[in-house]
Amino acid sequence: MGWKKEKKQVNVSDFHQRQAIPLRFMRLIPTFCCNFDPEMEKQGLTMPFIGQETTWQRLLADLQVDRVPHALMLCGPEGSGKLALAVAFAQTLLCQHPREDGSACGECASCKMAAKLEHPDLHFTFPIVKGSRIKTPEGAVSDVYIKEWRARVLESPYFDLNDWLEDMGAANQQATYYVAESDNIQRKLALKSNQGGRKVMVVWLPEKMNQETANKLLKLFEEPPAGTHFHFKFKFFFIF
Repeated sequence: MGWKKEKKQVNVSDFHQRQAIPLRFMRLIPTFCCNFDPEMEKQGLTMPFIGQETTWQRLLADLQVDRVPHALMLCGPEGSGKLALAVAFAQTLLCQHPREDGSACGECASCKMAAKLEHPDLHFTFPIVKGSRIKTPEGAVSDVYIKEWRARVLESPYFDLNDWLEDMGAANQQATYYVAESDNIQRKLALKSNQGGRKVMVVWLPEKMNQETANKLLKLFEEPPAGTHFHFKFKFFFIF
């Protein structure tokens, strides 16, 4: 399967000024469109991703020497597998019996829970619309749509915002991160790890956060609880 690379020049300093989430505490991981690598299916991953072998080996190398940063920002064009890569590495971080190279075993209890995206220490946050389900400002959190989110990601992690809007029945509404989501994230990550290991939060399209939501989360993103990792999946593609 081939994917066409999207060439989009982005000025990093301009991006920093425009976006609510600052870049200074994240490690930027660029992803590129490339062909499917069948070897990924042999590494015990619930969600094999397309290509990204160089990026994947870099992440495993950091994991082996315990140098995984607490925040990873995955950037790339549509179809480059950013979300698939984020979920695969989350599974790897949570695996109870990793292989010698640091990759997930695919057989332990943690890997099996991750296979269903139901691991208690694997959290997802994503932009939503209020719709008819949400009656109060406090209820405007991504958990309202977690069933639809899991179904969409398990069907295929190669989807875009328009697909997600359709899943939510958004009509003409615009998806965003409401302020209540910041409280929801802080509440989840304040809890101890359910399995006694790491906690991972995958943040999909964080550029959809407004300034108020991002400001409430800034301290948490910069200095998260011990053993907590954030994987930010941005839409944009940087060319340096």
